[in-house]
Amino acid sequence: YDVYHFRYNDYNDVPGVVYVEDEDRFRETLRKMKFQSPYYRQIEDLQKAHAREWGVLDGQSVKRIQALLAELAPTITP
Repeated sequence: YDVYHFRYNDYNDVPGVVYVEDEDRFRETLRKMKFQSPYYRQIEDLQKAHAREWGVLDGQSVKRIQALLAELAPTITP
């Protein structure tokens, strides 16, 4: 929800991302996206199909960064 109307276009063409700029459209999108509705499943399927193109969001990024830093500079301890 682009509440500040920054209009960043980073995700405009990403399958599974719904760009919403005003409150009415946000509410409409939420109504359409009721859990397990056909629209919800369509968005979910698109997100699953394209997730690897956008990184890994598993909560382990800090550990991976620390491991990479330790590998690159063994004197750094996490």
